[in-house]
Amino acid sequence: MKIIFKNILKKINVDFLKVSFFNSIANILKMILGLINNKIVAIYLGPSGIAILGQFNNLFNITRTFSTFGILTGVTKYISEFQSHPDKQKSIFSTGVIIVLISSILSIILILIFSDDISKRIFFTDEYRWVLQIFCIGILFFSINFFLIAVLNGLQKFKKIIIINIATAMLGFLVLIPLVINYGLIGAFVSIIVRESLVLIITIYFLIKESWFDFSKNITIELKSIHLLFGYTMMAFSTMFATSFIQLEVRSFLIENLSKIDAGYWQGINKISLLYSNLITASMTLYAIPKFSAAATKSKLKNEMLGVSIIIIPLTLIILILIFMLREYIIIGLFSHDFMPMKNLFLFQFIGDFFRIISWILSYALVARGKTQQFIFLELFGGVLFYFLTIHFVQYFGIIGTTYAYSVNTLIYLLILIIIFNRSIE
Repeated sequence: MKIIFKNILKKINVDFLKVSFFNSIANILKMILGLINNKIVAIYLGPSGIAILGQFNNLFNITRTFSTFGILTGVTKYISEFQSHPDKQKSIFSTGVIIVLISSILSIILILIFSDDISKRIFFTDEYRWVLQIFCIGILFFSINFFLIAVLNGLQKFKKIIIINIATAMLGFLVLIPLVINYGLIGAFVSIIVRESLVLIITIYFLIKESWFDFSKNITIELKSIHLLFGYTMMAFSTMFATSFIQLEVRSFLIENLSKIDAGYWQGINKISLLYSNLITASMTLYAIPKFSAAATKSKLKNEMLGVSIIIIPLTLIILILIFMLREYIIIGLFSHDFMPMKNLFLFQFIGDFFRIISWILSYALVARGKTQQFIFLELFGGVLFYFLTIHFVQYFGIIGTTYAYSVNTLIYLLILIIIFNRSIE
């Protein structure tokens, strides 16, 4: 027994534990602020308001992918991979800046032109088109910010990223509360725009002393770096399609075929999943891609993955069981009594979450090893499957059918991912 225990301890990655510890402190603080934010939003907007706010959040994530052209994961990978090649690092940084600037400007133009159509499609009214026009002001700012954080991640400046994340959470808290209380749904929209735009100032403050952070030098674009970064564009777009776009379409389907309130319940259970899964995966995301990229052989990669899995899987099970047992108290604490019908959605949602978190470990390994085609296939397949499963189950079972669809989808996704991973990683 002692020998088995010692072998397990050897597999646990000490660096990962250190990153996890400091990042968990930051994420606990973010979670506490997020819980307060969520409570205020739930009280003042109700289930229907939360459903519409979910539409806007999905639009934000879709825009982020377009405005950065999906290169952020590639930036992190190659900045990390080229640690001993400063010229290549500079080329990735310089090329990435230009790509983000061009993509952001194009995104702004498209949203301004189609603001009426987008408002009607997402919010089911054109009265929010002016919100989209304000949203365009912040696109350039938050796109540059996401890019700079991707660079920091590649450089493994974990402490700075953690500090920036804390500052972002604090800023979001200070902005959202007064705006939602005084202006309701409009205030919630504006708070997201303001938070994501102003955080760039915080990021630049922490980067200004970095030797590579110097825009006075020539910013050039190189074809080789374009080719490397664009290799991750389709991966990012496929992820966006499978998550934000599909969520937007599912929520629209629920609003049109059930009600905004039912869509709000679905948004609520997804919010709970997001809160605890962020706590679990934030350290994994921060740590995994750079470390998985640096693993030179298949055996080293599997050792890194095993070290992460030994921590993540038991932690996930414990959290899921605790939340399920306390679900009624959590609904009242996070939302209000208006959301109590949501308690029936927990079981199959959490079964799906468990499969999803396991699959993330394998997915990060595929991303880190540049297995682009396999990843794109999985994301597109998973997104389309979830959408059609949802339509099918909702027609027969109502709102709880969304969780049936989710658990079946994540299980199928995980099984296919295991097969692809074993055949792809060399």
